[in-house]
Amino acid sequence: MNLLRPRRRATSSSNGDAPVPSQSAERALATVPEPTITVPEPPDAPTDAVIDIAATDEGVQGAFTDAQAHAYLGLLFALLLTVGALISGGLALYTGLAQGRYLVGPALGAAAIFQAGLAVWIFSTPSVRAARLQMSARAWIGARLGLAVIGTALAAVTYAAAVDAEFDPVLIGAWVGATLCWWLALTPTPPDPGALLRRIALRPPEKIVITLHWDGIAVALLIGLAALALTTNLDWMPDEMNDDHGENAADVARIVRGNTDLYFANNNGREPAHFYLAGLISAAGASSYFLSLKLASAIAALLTLPALYILGRQIDGRLTGVLVLGFGAVCIWYLIMGRMGFRVIFGALATAWLLVALLHALNTGERWAFLLTGLILGLGQFGYVAFRIAPLVVIAGLGIFWLARRGADRRRLFFDGAAAGILSIIVFMPLLSYWINYPNLFWYRATTMFGDTGVAPLTAIGEAFVDSLLMFNVGLDPILYNLPALGAPILTPITGVLFVVGLLWLIWRVIRHRDLLALFLLAAFVILLLPSPLGASRPIETPSARRVIATYPLVMLLAGIVLARPLRGLWHIGYDWSRGLALLLGAAVLITSITLDLATYFNTYSENYRAGPNRLAAEVITVTEIGPQNAYIVFLGGRSLNGQWVGLWLDEPQWHVSHVIGESAAANCAINATDRRVLFILNGDDAVNANHLLACYPGSIARTYTSERRETLLLVITPG
Repeated sequence: MNLLRPRRRATSSSNGDAPVPSQSAERALATVPEPTITVPEPPDAPTDAVIDIAATDEGVQGAFTDAQAHAYLGLLFALLLTVGALISGGLALYTGLAQGRYLVGPALGAAAIFQAGLAVWIFSTPSVRAARLQMSARAWIGARLGLAVIGTALAAVTYAAAVDAEFDPVLIGAWVGATLCWWLALTPTPPDPGALLRRIALRPPEKIVITLHWDGIAVALLIGLAALALTTNLDWMPDEMNDDHGENAADVARIVRGNTDLYFANNNGREPAHFYLAGLISAAGASSYFLSLKLASAIAALLTLPALYILGRQIDGRLTGVLVLGFGAVCIWYLIMGRMGFRVIFGALATAWLLVALLHALNTGERWAFLLTGLILGLGQFGYVAFRIAPLVVIAGLGIFWLARRGADRRRLFFDGAAAGILSIIVFMPLLSYWINYPNLFWYRATTMFGDTGVAPLTAIGEAFVDSLLMFNVGLDPILYNLPALGAPILTPITGVLFVVGLLWLIWRVIRHRDLLALFLLAAFVILLLPSPLGASRPIETPSARRVIATYPLVMLLAGIVLARPLRGLWHIGYDWSRGLALLLGAAVLITSITLDLATYFNTYSENYRAGPNRLAAEVITVTEIGPQNAYIVFLGGRSLNGQWVGLWLDEPQWHVSHVIGESAAANCAINATDRRVLFILNGDDAVNANHLLACYPGSIARTYTSERRETLLLVITPG
């Protein structure tokens, strides 16, 4: 567990000084004649044009040849084409998806593809690939100051453009530009586009060599298994929307029809990332808005998995990385949140990659890793409300290792952390504008969990913290949709036991060895657990498996570390039997855990998930061929069919406005059915209103419709 020790450059001796030759060696060297160095004549024409700009106080040294000038212009033109491709691509998405201009959008998309292809072709030419731009430290300082000024101006434009709480081309362009400018301004060394191009293999290699490692094969298999588990029968499991799903689906429908909200203030307030991804999927042809929501959350869940492997590997080696991924790939908690169609899983996605970037930054001290930490910290705020506590995780990590360092290392860490903070604020700028201009809307969801009386007493928060901690192995979450069944824990037994052992192991490492990494992981877990106990004033939602989703990467990490330790010990004994036992034990534990998780989700959870017959009502309207315009829902209040959700299943978000009637309308024959056939859909137990309708429309027939999922509806069909 020595991941975070600062790396030192190797020196030629123990004290860092060059070795001193002996006197005998000096006498021997004195007798050796000086070598003759012959400088070959340069070729008639250089094979690659190299631009070597050495900016000094006297100016630029050297003169351009025609080949060098052409290479410079080619590089500049290719960079402009790249920027143009990005702008055209963004406008294509905006005009095609947000504005519904299905001719302009594809045209801009084609222009973006053409510009990108031309840029790649120019980048691939030998002269441009060999181009090298060198800038002095003084010149780069001036450039960084200029970039900071431009980035600040663009950030101000971003803030102003976000005041109307809508995404538009000006906001997006200024936002991306401010982020790029500040990234460069916070980079200590000047970028070298030529060096980047030389590292990218734009030309086909002479031969392709593929090296397969055991962990690479295992990662591919586990991610493939997770993709299969996340998408199998996704259209039907979960099979129905609850109220939150309906609100989310309505927002996706509005996005497809041109809505560009920066923050979705309805339904207590929600972050936008999930809805725009679902809107893109829906515009691409998903069969329903609900399926779009589920596909979007499944994609976010799948993107979380590589971070689990990287996190485990960088802390404790390849074996731990594979085990962390193995436990996390089909964990019942992960499958529920990933397939449910809520934005919850975006909290796990952002946290996993934040931990990867932050730990790499603290390990290597590389500025780009700190900037990546800030970028993820800012972008994560657009995903899920519980991630708003993540800045405390970054502060905890920086603070713990700042206290352990001295002198220049401490100052460097301070400036690196400040750079990460600045970039995170720039990335957060659109939501920062919304926060300042609409503070009540921005914080409404976060504050409502405190209840009407404010924050609960410390004793209640303490009890809720204990319940949140026990929730992983004891069924305490009161919300059925979050659990395989009421009273069930959010982890299956193997993962749950390993997690508890891992938590105790962290505490032991902190007390016994004063392990900074263990202290940071423990602090991060406590911080990320807080969104659940802070809602102690609302016991109906506490503890919450959703609000603690940001702890998911750490829970899987601890389970993987605990299993990896004995397996690695058995392997290092060195005997065939010990290595065979290690392989057998590891495979048995992992396969058993995976089997338990899959069986719990696809058997227990799928049987217990029931949310009402709204989807069934939409199916009935379609099957009877009467059509949505001649179908009506009889509304009974809280226990009734939800006409809005039925309309969403029909892909007619406004259908409920004129096709939901109350009990009085049913009793008073309010719907004209003299010249058309009309379909009335009622709850399965609403015999009273069914009799009213039969009396109103003589000759009507009544039917009972029961689905394979044991949902029942009453149908009254008029003769027309």
